[in-house]
Amino acid sequence: MTGIVQQKIGKMAKNIENTPKLLNTIELATIKYRTCETDEDYRQRQNRNL
Repeated sequence: MTGIVQQKIGKMAKNIENTPKLLNTIELATIKYRTCETDEDYRQRQNRNL
């Protein structure tokens, strides 16, 4: 994972109320890592899923 993602996870982990957001961030990072998906690819895929 990139340093930026690790920083986001570290900040969110401090606030347990952000758990759903934290899990979502981890899921997105995992998807991006596995598929080398860009943010634009992700947005297009989300739009298709709507």
